[in-house]
Amino acid sequence: MAIHTYVDLEIDEARFLADLVGIEYDLNTTIDWCDHFDELMSAIMSKQGTTWLVEPLTTAILVRFMRAFGGGVRFGSTKHILSYLSEEEKLHYDYFRNLRSKHVAHSVNEFEDNQVKAYYIEGSAENGINSIQTGCSRITGLSSSEIKKIRCVCHTLVAAIQSEIKDEKSKLLNITSQYTKKEIVKFKMKMPKHPSKIDVTKGRK
Repeated sequence: MAIHTYVDLEIDEARFLADLVGIEYDLNTTIDWCDHFDELMSAIMSKQGTTWLVEPLTTAILVRFMRAFGGGVRFGSTKHILSYLSEEEKLHYDYFRNLRSKHVAHSVNEFEDNQVKAYYIEGSAENGINSIQTGCSRITGLSSSEIKKIRCVCHTLVAAIQSEIKDEKSKLLNITSQYTKKEIVKFKMKMPKHPSKIDVTKGRK
């Protein structure tokens, strides 16, 4: 009976496939969280859910969605995948990218409005001001229609990525078929990484 084992294929040609797998994971996770968002909204509408979860789930969805193509060590080789989007989907993607970058991750646009208010008594002989208070208004959650748009964009991208993953596996199989067994076993089997706190600033190779 044949014994199947593996080695970690650490060659330049394999890097693109590894990046694709990472992006696929981010997008599939986003789809799952969009499904949970819909379930949450249904529960809220039937008065069985709590609204406080809308904001953290919105934040998680936008951050994970934009993580797929938001820069980092894998973006350079994979940004062409966005070309699979239709013109309408590209508009949706740009909107959510700006929403994440200009409001959720950074305080930039007018989706957040913090006010300082001076309360006064009308008709007072003096200026009438008797207290200083603060207030705020902000966008805290996505709508169900926006969740639907994110999910549609993710499905388009996942389909494209899965096609490219299949092609890359075929290419790598052809490449590795040229190796001798002695060359293959030199790659070794890597143990799973367990980064420490000091690794948080280190770039992934």
